[in-house]
Amino acid sequence: MGEVTRRNDVDDHRWRLDPLVAILPGPRATLVVSSPHAWGEISASSYQVQLLLTFREARSIRQTLAEFPFNKAESHDFLVSCGRLGLLRKADAEGAVEPPERVPAKPRFAGAPSPDPEAPAAFTFLGIPFDGNTTGVPGARFGPPALRASSEGLRYLLDPLTQLPAGFHDFSSGRTLLSGVSLADAGDVYVSPGEDGPELYARVTDVVRDLLETGTVPLIAGGDHSLTAPVLRAFPDHPLQILHLDAHTDLGDVERGDGTGLHHGNVFSVVLDELPHVVEIRQVGLRGIIEASSASPRERVRPMGMDRFRSEGAEAALSGLDTDIATYISIDVDVVDPSFAPSTGTPVPGGLFPHELKGLLRAAGRQLRVVGVDIMEVAQPAGPADGTAGVAVEALLHAADGVLQRMLSDLSSLPPEGYGENQ
Repeated sequence: MGEVTRRNDVDDHRWRLDPLVAILPGPRATLVVSSPHAWGEISASSYQVQLLLTFREARSIRQTLAEFPFNKAESHDFLVSCGRLGLLRKADAEGAVEPPERVPAKPRFAGAPSPDPEAPAAFTFLGIPFDGNTTGVPGARFGPPALRASSEGLRYLLDPLTQLPAGFHDFSSGRTLLSGVSLADAGDVYVSPGEDGPELYARVTDVVRDLLETGTVPLIAGGDHSLTAPVLRAFPDHPLQILHLDAHTDLGDVERGDGTGLHHGNVFSVVLDELPHVVEIRQVGLRGIIEASSASPRERVRPMGMDRFRSEGAEAALSGLDTDIATYISIDVDVVDPSFAPSTGTPVPGGLFPHELKGLLRAAGRQLRVVGVDIMEVAQPAGPADGTAGVAVEALLHAADGVLQRMLSDLSSLPPEGYGENQ
């Protein structure tokens, strides 16, 4: 019954042709339909193109099939595929095209393919190019394309014998990361120029929730740090702990003037207010000097400054975190010393070295049940020698590989089939 319901919903929804659709000559007397908004192009016959052109006005697939009675099954599958690819866009009650929830981006992160609904990837990269709620220097909207460009030298290849992903070799550690594990690039959450925060935040939550329902672990690139709040709203209301790596606490006062009260400097104040199932926020990498009255401790927050991290290391940073409940890792790239990551809005000297960040993320992935990772506040590169995006790429890949090691460890601890605990 579930399949019937989904099919009827697709058939009866109102659709319109994407405004940027192009119809070009294809091989063997076919036509090719494409759009910059689409997740792929599709070959079409002249008859199928006539079907598509009826959607210049808002209408349902069912209505069009009633008017074009030939090859109904084939025509239905063609139109559904056009909707799935984004060549047909959903329309509202007035017939206006609804904005897409997310759009494809090129180049893709680490050369990974687009998500396959039939075979979800273990890890999925998602960009959110928005920095409308910064209080420092803007530019974090350029973070997702910067990470993709920095990862362009990586090739997502399949092993010729096993046909499984070959992974990525890290010369620094001498290890191959994500060997045998699938990775996808889900593009970017759609951001309309000048869009208000509440509308975008709702879209972020919807997109992340859709990803989570496939079972993938999202690897999210911002964008400013305010985006972590709508991302966390997508997770189930079960106990959740957060490992927050940042030069700043992001526990500023919540101002309600703009309708959300949310910006990149108070995101975790909002999280604590809105999400009572967040049992702890562990903050690592803090530094800088502020007025003493603003540094009062917060319930459910355990801070760790850089001096203590340098003296006690990753083991102390993770000590006491529950190894069994869900853990979300949120990274502001300014946790890294600006000599290595200068392109960010609020740099603070004296931060983590890249190898310290990677080591901490690998340890966190192995020890904790990580359900998602974000890295925020990466800005547009300042020049050829700017390695900020490269540091962010390595951080995400090492965090994901740590998660993989935890998964493999859990599997190795299971008894063989047929050998339960009571046998």
